[in-house]
Amino acid sequence: MLGEMMERPFFVYGSLMKGFWNEEKYLKGKVIRREAGETNGKLYHIENKGFPALIEGTETVFGEVIWVKNFPEVVRKLDEMESFSKSEEDRSQYLRVIQPVLLDNREIEAYIYQYNPRAELNRDDQLKPIPSGAWRKYMKK
Repeated sequence: MLGEMMERPFFVYGSLMKGFWNEEKYLKGKVIRREAGETNGKLYHIENKGFPALIEGTETVFGEVIWVKNFPEVVRKLDEMESFSKSEEDRSQYLRVIQPVLLDNREIEAYIYQYNPRAELNRDDQLKPIPSGAWRKYMKK
């Protein structure tokens, strides 16, 4: 599976951002570079789970772009964390997609874990919109 996958950065917008619990757990010592970035989508806070959900949309979502070392190992662990399975996408909590991300003055393509509203695992989720598009700001309230 990973053999067909190109190494590219990740756009993170929730608990994988610097200073949050999953950054410490999954990315400590593995990030080569980190930059502020933004992408299109619609951002929610999943009230009953305590983390964010990004779905397709036209609003601006703010986060960080990270480049990692040991890419195959990191992507495997992140896929597991996000309950993503390429062979069972309809059952995946999040889908790993490639999407344009805007950095300072340039656009790149990055992997993004996008919330999967069709997944059984997400059926009872309580999604609260985050109009600012910034989960970090939302969590500081």
